[in-house]
Amino acid sequence: MKPLSSEQSFIKYTPDLTDTVMGPFELLQQPLIKKLFRTMGLSCPSESSCRQSISKFTKSTKAEIKAFVEGKKIFTIADEFDINVKKYFNVLIGDLSVPDKEYIYDVVLLLQSAANSSVYQIEDDTLRSLLIDDENFLLLLMDTSRYMNSAGNILKSLYPPLFHVTCITHLLHSSAMVVKSMNCETLISCVKASIVKNRDRHQLFSDIGIPPDTNVARWGLWLSSAAYNAANLIAVREIISSYQEDGVLVSRAKDAILLPEVPLELAHIVNYKPLITLIEKSESMNYTMLHAHKDLTNLDYGQNVCHSKDYISRMLEKNDIMQIVNMSIRVQPPLERCFQFSSG
Repeated sequence: MKPLSSEQSFIKYTPDLTDTVMGPFELLQQPLIKKLFRTMGLSCPSESSCRQSISKFTKSTKAEIKAFVEGKKIFTIADEFDINVKKYFNVLIGDLSVPDKEYIYDVVLLLQSAANSSVYQIEDDTLRSLLIDDENFLLLLMDTSRYMNSAGNILKSLYPPLFHVTCITHLLHSSAMVVKSMNCETLISCVKASIVKNRDRHQLFSDIGIPPDTNVARWGLWLSSAAYNAANLIAVREIISSYQEDGVLVSRAKDAILLPEVPLELAHIVNYKPLITLIEKSESMNYTMLHAHKDLTNLDYGQNVCHSKDYISRMLEKNDIMQIVNMSIRVQPPLERCFQFSSG
């Protein structure tokens, strides 16, 4: 096989970076990127060559996407992400007859925090550049943040056939955040911190399993960690109490397991374990809006002390999923991959 040039390799071997960033070239200076090119036996391309390549690549790809969606019923996905303090806005587009495939059409550098006006303008510019007829823009997928909802309402006034649906998986993660308790958060974070860099303490948890990792952008993981501590609270207390050291991390962990509010709060949080399973289901490409509506409607939290179900009901009222269900329009929106952040 003929060796690729550095310029070609950048596009061929780093498609995710090329497709989703198209701007912050400081990423080329990251060690992993440089290592990638060294592994391929190539030098890391310069910023100028990358800009030229990406410009040509983007122009040809946009032309292909324009031809692909011509005359078709389409959906778009909008989301925002940060890289090195800079904010970017993604616009993905797809054909409703092939809902499991979506294509990045544009990535816009935001000079300030996204607002409903900027979101609306980017979406509208995208549709106009693709020459999409108003009646063919049928579905808009966004996260549950306030400015996204506001932008969705503006777009609905301009495109009457449009259905505006907020991300179901993001909604579930946000509802798990509603369940969050500061006392339980203290317990989870202090226990985890006490074992992260200490192999001996790590071994003490071998019988009950290592406490799960958490992620502030994925509250379902926090809920899993809370369920772990609820199921193993007595054992966790015994293990933490057996620590021989007196460092800051150990002291914090010992204080956290003695918080008097923790047992009752964990007992309430355990009622919301069905959210964990539902989040996993919602990440499947075969999970339709009809499935989501049925599962959300049938959620049973028992006493619902944290009012998470009320939160879900309020958020569902703000989008068009009910109309889609009532019309029996089956859609498989690719949701979680595009919304991996915690705003809402």
